[in-house]
Amino acid sequence: MRVNSLLHVYHTVAVHFADLHDTPERMLEKGCINEIVPWRSSRSFFYWRMRRLLLEEHFIKQILDAQDSLSVGQAKSMLRRWFVEDKGATEAYLWENNEPVVEWLENQKKSDSTVSRNIYAVKKDAIISQIQKALEECPEVALDAVVGLCQALSPAHRGEVVKTLSQLEFTEKEHASMG
Repeated sequence: MRVNSLLHVYHTVAVHFADLHDTPERMLEKGCINEIVPWRSSRSFFYWRMRRLLLEEHFIKQILDAQDSLSVGQAKSMLRRWFVEDKGATEAYLWENNEPVVEWLENQKKSDSTVSRNIYAVKKDAIISQIQKALEECPEVALDAVVGLCQALSPAHRGEVVKTLSQLEFTEKEHASMG
């Protein structure tokens, strides 16, 4: 009987207590959110934020496809670094604003863009690392692998390979004579 009469009071206190913890200010203070978005600008803010996140996800997937040993955090850091390299250090602060990042990411869909070139470089490095790792695990196939790769090359590229190998041999002889 006494519990029933106090139930309303306890409920009111509990709701008030919970409301104190769910305020935007408190959530910002606790680090649950990055900023408080005013209601009047919330539609625009979330529109740009969603577009940015979708575009970032698109490019992060491409980066991870190119080099699967990377984490999502590393891929995000790469995107940010490429943004700063492309825009310049004086405009690095724009990374915190969704709209300019969306515009930049939209332009990066082109095949000759900064991000496309960098993803290609990441993919190239991953392939080279795989080949090197395979040759370290089974060094006796190195010569066969080089011959097989050279057979797949055009005559011009084969000439570059011979030139590069000659330079390597010359460099090694120089180091041996100095040592």
